[in-house]
Amino acid sequence: MLFPKSGSIDVADRATKPIFLTDPKLRGDLRNKHLAWRSDHANGADPFAEPHTLLSHYTSIDVAYEILENGVMHASNARFSNDDEEIKIGYDVLRVPTSDPGSTRNYILCFCDDDDLLSMWRGYADGGVSLTMDLSAPQWITILGLSNVSKLVLPVEAVYVSKTDAKKDPHAYWSWGLKASALRRLTRFQPRLKELATEQVARNFAINPADVATHYPNEAAQAEEDLRRTLIPYMKDIGFKEEREARLVFQLDREEEGSVIWYRTGDDKLRRPKIYVRYGRPDEDSDDCRYVALPEEWAAHGSWMAELAKKVPDTVSCLYYHSTGRQEVFVGPGQDQENVVSEIRNLRSYPGHPDQYRVFPDGRWPVRSITVGPRPDQDQTVELLKHFVSTKWWLEDVQVEPSKIPYRRR
Repeated sequence: MLFPKSGSIDVADRATKPIFLTDPKLRGDLRNKHLAWRSDHANGADPFAEPHTLLSHYTSIDVAYEILENGVMHASNARFSNDDEEIKIGYDVLRVPTSDPGSTRNYILCFCDDDDLLSMWRGYADGGVSLTMDLSAPQWITILGLSNVSKLVLPVEAVYVSKTDAKKDPHAYWSWGLKASALRRLTRFQPRLKELATEQVARNFAINPADVATHYPNEAAQAEEDLRRTLIPYMKDIGFKEEREARLVFQLDREEEGSVIWYRTGDDKLRRPKIYVRYGRPDEDSDDCRYVALPEEWAAHGSWMAELAKKVPDTVSCLYYHSTGRQEVFVGPGQDQENVVSEIRNLRSYPGHPDQYRVFPDGRWPVRSITVGPRPDQDQTVELLKHFVSTKWWLEDVQVEPSKIPYRRR
């Protein structure tokens, strides 16, 4: 979440009094925080990323419980996915040498923009569930074991290309009127690779960008290739397009990978490389909760908002409005987060409160709903999961529903 910049509202001087940010400019800054992130990280792993809203992770029941209770997910090495052309097709499209060892260090978390898709149930979660998450803003993800280092990432749609198309002239390839929105983003990004590389080298050597080609041509060429390489893990064979995939990608160097890698044995008895990742930063719970984000429509509920301000602890120095359009409240991480969440939920019984709303704690995987896939005991599974989430304060407002697909598992 983004706090007001110093000079607009001095949070520190009024730390014991909640501040309602009604200034349109401040709300706009919060609403567009991902744009600032994209600018600041123009040379990062996914500079072409654009925000999504709700994305679903398909998985088994036992892995789902691990994610929900412990907050740990397993990111897989992209080179060893179920797509034989994974990574290779990206090399063909982007003309990166296949000898590049970087291909072994792309780790991915996969999501789908549909929470109830038959092909996904069959392929990835037979008898399992889909966890739908709100991934509409840049996410801090901690890689466990890497001295608990956090990386700022945003999900990006997979780009589906055919083997034949991948071998076409790259300049013509990027000029085609392809439908995938992710590819349109890449189309805008591809011509800027040289420009971005030049800017990066100019910053590194503190010179004018116009002088880079003369004084540092080799460094500029290497920087451009490095940027091109960052696009590779987002490409998949067109045969997988019905999966409608978006990915979180973690790109590690050789030393980083060696300190965090572990191997999981599959049904085929082969061990595949994984890394453990956890949502948020490792030190987020050490301080008091600093912010609460409210639906901007609530600004019209004066008396109820006054009551809410009384209930929120004095340590919460920033209350602001968000514009997701959903009746949801987001509470910042901190050692008193559970108490703040509880106080706001208790206000549901207060007369004159807004329409039914849900309260979610930031700093955990932002699960908003769970869909139980087709299975013989589906109704009982739904009830068991409803009971489970009702006993965990951070999951209490997560909805659990059965799949609407009448598929009979055999």
